[in-house]
This record gives sequence, C-alpha cells and structure tokens, in this order.
Amino acid sequence: MGTWGIGSFDNDGAIDWIMDFAEEQSLAKLHSAFRMVSDENGTIESIDAEEAIVAAEVCAALRGNVSIDFPDEELVEITREPLLISNELITTSIKCINSILSKSELKELWEETADFDNWNEDMKELSDRLQACLMKAT
Repeated sequence: MGTWGIGSFDNDGAIDWIMDFAEEQSLAKLHSAFRMVSDENGTIESIDAEEAIVAAEVCAALRGNVSIDFPDEELVEITREPLLISNELITTSIKCINSILSKSELKELWEETADFDNWNEDMKELSDRLQACLMKAT
C-alpha cells in the first residue's frame, strides 16, 4: 500500500519526483511538471497534479518560502547550487495550483475524505507562499 497524506510530500509519487529532481535538477523538469497540468483541458490526472504540486514547492523553496515539510536531504541538494526561478515560473506554478484546486482527479479524491478541508487549506497555503515570492525581488 502506498503512502498518501494531505501534505505536498505525503505520497509516493511526490517523494519519487523530488528525489529524482534533487539528483538531476533542471528548469526543464519544472516546466514539464507544470505543462502536464497546464495543457490538460479536462480533468487533471492525480499523478500529474501531485508532481506539479511538488514542482511548485521547489519553486517556492528556491525563492525563499520553503515548506516546513520539505524533505531535508532534498532541500540541501536543491539549494546547494540553486536554479534561478523567474516570476514567470512562479506565476505558472500558481496557475497550476489553481487548476488543481478546480479540476483535478486529486481534488475529487480528497473531496471523498474527511481531510478535504485540510488538503484544500494546505494547497491554499502553498499558493500564498508562491504569491509572496512575487512580492520579493528576484
């Protein structure tokens, strides 16, 4: 049985993605995770939503608004020689979080649980941290 929880890093897919990213960091990987959500006209697949959420967490962390739940080892790796995260990429990540909150399989799965409100608040907190990144100078 896989791991699944309300936090951005509380599922197997998210942990796999951040571990892979920490080993081989690139802006292309971030763009790819966001593109899977941005290009979707229908319901966003759960795995695509999970990966975009973690990619958004990476963007927030590299702009100084790291989640208290960010895995320590991966945080050390991504901040050793950090990628430059543009305001455009932050804006894209915010749009993806909004899409996930409105039309994703992940949202539908959480709506079926008693933890939906907590998950929703966690996603809004991520969106708020991303918004704060836009207020900071790059």
